[in-house]
Amino acid sequence: TQIARHNTSDLSTHSSDLYKLMKEFEQRLASPRLVNVIASTRVPGLQSAYDQILHQWRTGILPLLQACCEVLPPEQYAALGFSDPAQLPETFDPGNWQHYLPIFDTFVDDIHHLVNALEEDAETKIQLLHLIQIISLFLTVLVVFTAMIMMRTQVLVPLRDLLKCAEQA
Repeated sequence: TQIARHNTSDLSTHSSDLYKLMKEFEQRLASPRLVNVIASTRVPGLQSAYDQILHQWRTGILPLLQACCEVLPPEQYAALGFSDPAQLPETFDPGNWQHYLPIFDTFVDDIHHLVNALEEDAETKIQLLHLIQIISLFLTVLVVFTAMIMMRTQVLVPLRDLLKCAEQA
């Protein structure tokens, strides 16, 4: 959204920086860690939310940024695995960023939703680990207590009886 709030002339002078940021976002979006976490989670709808963000990025946001900033010539879009510039709206106007802000806002809201779902999943897992830790602590105390009782009944009492027998003899 911050990119969209600048004017087009400022963006075109920083197109190489913007291109690096777009590539970095693309790499983070396709990160094996993120993909594996989303694939292994039990949160309903998380995979579809991720797929929606990926689709929005590749078919909406990325072509808008590339066309507006003239980062890549059209023939290089497919070579990088990005969307075809022909998917841009016919009414594309790079000088009117305000018109495209709702698209960016929706995209950011969808990312926010995905991050919240991932955070909730992580918090649930942390709570489960906390419960396991409490149960483990309780079981450890139970084992120590049982060992102390067994030490008394199985070792100390027979040893005391043995000492009494030895003193009587």
